[in-house]
Amino acid sequence: MLLSLLGAVLMAKAFWAVPVDVQVYRAGGQAVLSGDWLYDRPVTEDLSFTYPPFAALLFVPLAWLTLPVTQALWVLLNSVTLIVVLRRSMRSPQWTHVLPLAGLLMLVEAVHTTVYIGQINLVLLALVLLDLLRPDGARGKGIGLGIAAGIKLTPLIFLLYLVITGRWRAAGTTCAAFATTVLAGFVLLPQSSRAYWLGGVFADASRVYPDQLSTHNQSLRGMLVRLAGAEQPAFLPWLLLSATVIAGTLWLARQVSARGDELLALSLIGLLAAAVSPWSWGHHWVWLVPLSVCLVRRLAQRPLSWWLLPTVLLPATFPWILAIADPPPNMPQRPIPADPVHFLLGNLYLAIFFATLVVVAERLHRAVRVDGETASPVRPGRSAR
Repeated sequence: MLLSLLGAVLMAKAFWAVPVDVQVYRAGGQAVLSGDWLYDRPVTEDLSFTYPPFAALLFVPLAWLTLPVTQALWVLLNSVTLIVVLRRSMRSPQWTHVLPLAGLLMLVEAVHTTVYIGQINLVLLALVLLDLLRPDGARGKGIGLGIAAGIKLTPLIFLLYLVITGRWRAAGTTCAAFATTVLAGFVLLPQSSRAYWLGGVFADASRVYPDQLSTHNQSLRGMLVRLAGAEQPAFLPWLLLSATVIAGTLWLARQVSARGDELLALSLIGLLAAAVSPWSWGHHWVWLVPLSVCLVRRLAQRPLSWWLLPTVLLPATFPWILAIADPPPNMPQRPIPADPVHFLLGNLYLAIFFATLVVVAERLHRAVRVDGETASPVRPGRSAR
């Protein structure tokens, strides 16, 4: 309870934080109104606009507001979105269940930073989760995912999940919605759209952060860069590792979905998106929010189980712990010692992701074995027990 209260205090303090990403969104909207290109120069003093042109169109209303008003509204939006996501994930309308967990999750760096700097990650999470948790065949299922991908490309990986689980109608709707966002960008912002989609801006990770060796990049590519000590990892190892992780996670998510746990399946794909992206800040890992609900649910049933493995790593994402290996972007990078503890902290979100995959695989293996024993016929001369 004390940790939940501390999280609530941190959320309140966000009203006085420096909303660097909201400033970028607002500047993107201002660039649209003034007719400026989005990608030829930084839109703020030192930050570039890295989102598709469609996102800039959505940010236009922010340009009509003062920065303090924009910041306050964005903190409220993120706070409400976190609660909505938790209520849907927990399937509980009781505030006594939702609010303490919301406060506790504010201590997780992914959520804390999203709220403090005014990121859009929680909004994208809500768009995808609320859309894909709807029943199969629901009218318009896939629109939310398509719009989210039009704002930021990483949710597109959920399209693969829809395909391998046979949700062809939702996959088609997603493609149509995403294509509409791209078309809107070309119609209303043709020059910026050509630069983004045809000029390779969408694939340029250096626009996100100049130091490719930084522990701020919590993706597979970031881990390989740091292991190799080179600004660019060898392309083939990165490709092979990413393809293997994608294939394995998709297979696990499909099996989990077939057993009726759609929330866990979607959480795995959301974490996968952050893992295989060329650059993933810590705050990109907000899919830890629905995963936390899955972990709490399972540990409530069996406190001493393999689900403790990813759970015990979550407190290490509290900002003051993670800062040991991942100082804030406005602080100079310190040389990271090569011992296992610092390596773990420098790749903590990946560690949680892989720990979750291991536990899910073990649970599925056990479930399949139990199913096989249950389905086995009783041998003659023996009684069933």
